[in-house]
Amino acid sequence: MSSPLAIAAVTTSLRNLLAQGMAPDAELADATITMQPPDRARPATATGNQLNVFLYHAVHNAAWRNRDLPAQVHEGEPTQPPLALNLFYLLTAYGRDNDAQRPFSHMLLGRAMSILHDHPLLGASEIAAAMPGSEVGVQVERVRLTPQPMPLEDLSKLWTAFQAQFRASVAYEAAVVLIESTRPRRAPLPALRRGEADSGAMALGSAVPPYPEITAVEPAGPAEPGATLTLRGHDLASTQVEVTLEATRLNFRSSFPATRVAPDQVTLRLPADLPAGIHGLTLHLGEGRAARPSNTVPLNIAPAITAGLPATMRAAGGPLTLGLAAPIMPGQQVYLLLAGLVVAAPALANATSTLRFQLPPLPPGQHPARLRVDGVDSAIVADRTARPLRFDPQRLVTVLA
Repeated sequence: MSSPLAIAAVTTSLRNLLAQGMAPDAELADATITMQPPDRARPATATGNQLNVFLYHAVHNAAWRNRDLPAQVHEGEPTQPPLALNLFYLLTAYGRDNDAQRPFSHMLLGRAMSILHDHPLLGASEIAAAMPGSEVGVQVERVRLTPQPMPLEDLSKLWTAFQAQFRASVAYEAAVVLIESTRPRRAPLPALRRGEADSGAMALGSAVPPYPEITAVEPAGPAEPGATLTLRGHDLASTQVEVTLEATRLNFRSSFPATRVAPDQVTLRLPADLPAGIHGLTLHLGEGRAARPSNTVPLNIAPAITAGLPATMRAAGGPLTLGLAAPIMPGQQVYLLLAGLVVAAPALANATSTLRFQLPPLPPGQHPARLRVDGVDSAIVADRTARPLRFDPQRLVTVLA
């Protein structure tokens, strides 16, 4: 999620984008791209081509203002919404020799609008190169550049406020920028029972589609790498069934054959090296071009902790190192949930199966520990089929007074 450098990162990325777009044009390649207030952008002695990018307004984004951040919190957990902003920029063109010979300012403005028309989204690599550490490029929604219609009256008021002579200009909106709150977050333990009978309701549609469909994944809930799953549905029978798991954000894709196939169910065994997070699962029935894909269902792959727990530590806190069955990929959001606290893992430069957390002071007692990777929690219940449910003693951190 974006840091407070996000606004500066968007402004710098916009300047770099315009500068790169002007370079191929022989008549405009000498243009300088500035980021000054309009009353200071054009020195009296300047005579060259110039395009000024000025951030004149920033407002809260109504759609994101009170939303939880995906992959960081679950429904019902208290959280701090991000600072969601829409940024408004004014692009002003100044021609060579003040357009005495040719309307260079018009050429500059036309080229700038063409560049932004063909490049409406800021790329992650562009933002990272413009402002390292801003993290705008990896936020859950990309920054989109949109022309902002502005009546002549509003434009005149804007230039009057600048106390500068009116110049050919156009406004653009950059949305949305999400700046993560620095206030602490808490994560209470989940409820293990829903009332006395621990029962719920399930509703299914009555219309059966005429194509292979997965209707349920068993066992329900997050699955660990190497687990055996049963997919239930209809029209699943075929001489060859291939399972595809894909995590687009991680650029990860894995395909493997099913182990058992029936018309209403398919059994499969997950690879042991699956990265934790949310994957899309699809069945491909048949071979080659005749293969029929099923619907894609989300499959949560939970991080499997293999080392470091159970653990004992002092109330003053300290380091806690955890080993995982599958590596954590760079760019994944990783948190340790312990004693109601949320502790973020250090940023990763490379994939690793070992995570080291620096824990703050903790209350004495025994606390179940969970690892949350891209919104998916590790298991803290020993046997989900047992009643009553109990926390796994192998996932406890004992804090001594």
